[in-house]
Amino acid sequence: MPEVILNNIPVNFPFEPYEVQKDYMRKVLECLQKGVNGVLESPTGTGKTLSLLCSSLAWLEIKKAQIQATIRMSGNQAPNSMMQSLNEASGLTKAESQSWGSILGMPKIIYASRTHSQLAQAVSELKRTHYNHVKVAVMGSRDQLCIHPDVSKETNAGLKISMCRTKVSTKTCHFYNNVEKNKADASFSAIMDIEDLVISGRKVACCPYYLSREMHKNADIVFVPYNYLLDARIRDLQDIQLSNNVIILDEAHNVEKVCEESASFQLSSTDIAICITEVTHVMKDFHEQMQSKSFDDQSVAKDFNADDLCILKTMFTELEESVDAVDIATGRVADNPGAAFPGSYLLEILSRADITPDKLFVLIETLYNVSQYLQVTSESSYQHRGAGLQKFHDFMKVVARCLGPDRDRKTVDKYYQLYVEPEGAKKGRNDAWQTKIISSKNNPKVLNFWCFSAGFGMRSLIEQGVRSIILTSGTLAPLDATITELGIPVEVTLENPHIVKGDQVCVSVLKTGPTNKELKSTYENRNNETYLNELAYTLQNVSRVVPHGMLVFFPSYFTMEKTVSYWQEHGLWSKIQCNKPIFVEPHQKDALSEVMKQYYEAVDSQESTRGAMLLAVCRGKVSEGLDFANSRGRAVVVTGLPFPPFKDPKVVLKRQYIDQNRSTVAGQLSHSGAEWYRLEATRAVNQAVGRVIRHANDYGAILLCDSRFAFAVNTRSLSKWLQPHVKVCDRFGPAFSQLVKFFRAIGPQRSIKTESAGVGASFIYNGELKVAEEAKDKKATEEEEQRKKMQMKLEAKREMFRKMCNSGTEANKQTPPKPEPKNLLAALDCAEEEISCSNSVADSSFSTSSKRSADTFVSPTTDEVPNNDTRCRSDTDQSVLENSMKKRRVKIVRNYKENGIGSPLMSSSPSTTSSSVSSPSSSSVAASSREQSEDSKYTFESAKTIVEKNALVIADTSRDELKEKVHAYWWLVKETCSRENFYAFKLTVNNYRSDRDVQKAIGSLRLLFPPDQPDTLVLFKGFFTILLPRDKIEFKKYCDANNIC
Repeated sequence: MPEVILNNIPVNFPFEPYEVQKDYMRKVLECLQKGVNGVLESPTGTGKTLSLLCSSLAWLEIKKAQIQATIRMSGNQAPNSMMQSLNEASGLTKAESQSWGSILGMPKIIYASRTHSQLAQAVSELKRTHYNHVKVAVMGSRDQLCIHPDVSKETNAGLKISMCRTKVSTKTCHFYNNVEKNKADASFSAIMDIEDLVISGRKVACCPYYLSREMHKNADIVFVPYNYLLDARIRDLQDIQLSNNVIILDEAHNVEKVCEESASFQLSSTDIAICITEVTHVMKDFHEQMQSKSFDDQSVAKDFNADDLCILKTMFTELEESVDAVDIATGRVADNPGAAFPGSYLLEILSRADITPDKLFVLIETLYNVSQYLQVTSESSYQHRGAGLQKFHDFMKVVARCLGPDRDRKTVDKYYQLYVEPEGAKKGRNDAWQTKIISSKNNPKVLNFWCFSAGFGMRSLIEQGVRSIILTSGTLAPLDATITELGIPVEVTLENPHIVKGDQVCVSVLKTGPTNKELKSTYENRNNETYLNELAYTLQNVSRVVPHGMLVFFPSYFTMEKTVSYWQEHGLWSKIQCNKPIFVEPHQKDALSEVMKQYYEAVDSQESTRGAMLLAVCRGKVSEGLDFANSRGRAVVVTGLPFPPFKDPKVVLKRQYIDQNRSTVAGQLSHSGAEWYRLEATRAVNQAVGRVIRHANDYGAILLCDSRFAFAVNTRSLSKWLQPHVKVCDRFGPAFSQLVKFFRAIGPQRSIKTESAGVGASFIYNGELKVAEEAKDKKATEEEEQRKKMQMKLEAKREMFRKMCNSGTEANKQTPPKPEPKNLLAALDCAEEEISCSNSVADSSFSTSSKRSADTFVSPTTDEVPNNDTRCRSDTDQSVLENSMKKRRVKIVRNYKENGIGSPLMSSSPSTTSSSVSSPSSSSVAASSREQSEDSKYTFESAKTIVEKNALVIADTSRDELKEKVHAYWWLVKETCSRENFYAFKLTVNNYRSDRDVQKAIGSLRLLFPPDQPDTLVLFKGFFTILLPRDKIEFKKYCDANNIC
């Protein structure tokens, strides 16, 4: 593997690192060598994880070598030059190098990320590095690691912990009993992620959960979810030592929130009532044991006595009364029913129950002992006894930590606020041993003890003696705001650019949709039908040109579910599904894996070119930790700014807290509550759009479908690497055109070829084709090349027309089959080419317009733009539309059977012959005369009657009868539709003829001829007559299922 020297340390990398990776590793090494903290931002896809692992483990090797050399030097003096070199590389001072405390304390790297899937990816990266020989431990919860058949199937996390502890304490779990003898087994020496650990544990019948806890004691690098570090309660339970160790917090954009939540707590009157019930149950146990004839002192727990239980019960009773008596009539927060108080007010509530700071540690120990007694003496493993006391025990530990060793109430007011709200009806736990608890109190409350400073939790890590903390993510900007929120000294910072080139990403802000309605996902608009329709039309069109996978992010689960429900009720859902199958991110964590499996299968399928669409939520499970590299994520659409709930009491109090505690940093005032509120939204957006570019060769589009993204303040808040690529589009047409051109120009498929300049993307609007303006090419040379290409294509089509006219029936012979298109865009090009070949072009203007089919976008609304609107057209396109106003005659070629289905090839020509086209042969003119006489026998009513009579009727018919039905249907379509709609209809027929996909044809027909409208119903059903026999059955089933009759 290539080796690079960075900061005097040799770093082995799997390949020659990019410059941005070298810069990143230099900053990591600087933090480790100086023993300082760093905040490093590097966009997703720049190899951040690999750079972190290689640089930190390279430093660790030097550090370990230095310590070992120091130990040897104590017996045999090592050369001074060697010792000095090692000390400089590892960052060890002279005093430290001579300190036995440092020698005996070999440092570890604790690598933390948000989710287990992110940790699994990091472990996978480590396996392919030069450093795959280091000792590794991966820590996880019982949900991931427990293999006991009874415990692992329990879905309630609290009950699962209780069952596990009971079995361990009573030594009835044989998996746990095997840990000691198997922890040195060779099968556990390799680098393993969670899944590998479970597999190996099953093989030797050894508990992976407790084995991982043993492995982390001697590991060089430990992988943990970062709540294991930031939540002091979990950190203590897992026995994670931080002194002299290095902490790397990957995906650290959520650290602020996790720190605050870990230091916060919620306690309700019901929780207190459960504690009373549990203490009473223990008292009854004591009484029954004392009444027993076999009673002796040994049978009673030694860790507490009956007096302790009486004191606990009295304390909980008084506390319940104290909580229920809190007056929340004043101090209301916004329109919420609760009231806010300083954090120290909680201490007043506790003191009324004789819970004072000097008694906290004794109380914490007693609570732990009683809760453990309940868990051990449970009559069944499935009874969750002691949960209430355990929760109150954790609550007291939070109070003790916030008071600190000095027990200073000012500290509590500095970082905390208390929000008290009504609880409503009290509900007991549904544990098997516990009956429903009904309080006699009339005013039950909930105490929300909220920490609003991430610095409180981060400083607790510093106090543990951590050597260095490195926070890194792809979305930490603006760094000054992030550093202020962390509240710890940060000496090293970095904002890395991306390694992708400008032509690998297309970023557009869409202010309006296809019908020129504003896209703005405000609270007021989320029930607005106009907005919901416009968003559906936007996705319907975008999904037609985005190949493979497409991610659509909504601001919240509520918004997504409400939007999906509306689309399904109003038929918009099915229209989008015609282009791509749709999957929706579920609320439940357990259901996500199945949804993702189905999405990946749809995208990776070789049988379909449509790909798939995944609807997800900003800040949700899909927005981070999942891999959407390559075809699994070719576009990300963000439908709105995901602001936190504006009137949520926690959000309101957080904003007030920030405004009240603003400070001056480096001569600048720290950000305000309003700025924090805005940054919360843009950071979530940055995390979502990071799904689209996953490595140096990846590419994709980002569409920000909310007009507020056009504001400079929001654009500046996007990731730094994105900002140069952002293009604000006032209208949908230019944005759509830009998207089409992007996917044409890039990617291994290169599925759509670049067309001539000046011809914009077109869309179906009010049933007619409109032309969307394209940005003019700035380089004259490129314009000239495009004009030449267009002229060559026109000449080729004219020559084809001459040959068809001169060869008579030869033009109607079946053409050799073409290879199947490999993706959606190729299919569009294929359809475009077939239309051009199967339609005789009589004038150059119509030839030019016929090339737009591959770029059409659909807008089913009406009465928005008049048909002669020229706001989005170039001069060339305007002449095309003027020529298209001439009346055209539709010719029906007789031997339509040779095309494989019962549909004639269509040929459109003006009523007057263009001089640029050679005169047709006499046989061609005669055929035209016969068809004119056949067409003239139809009237609108007679043709409609024939079509309605035979629609959806499956029966054997003669060749002449079939010809009659087909002629009548095509005549009716021609007479009913505009020229542009008729052209779109021909495109649908040619697509069907090429790919035989009846479902795709149905989707196109629904847009052209909505079956829910009486005027177009007969045209929709009439398509039945030109289908292959096997597809007629499927078409009829579709109509029956949707009540189309």
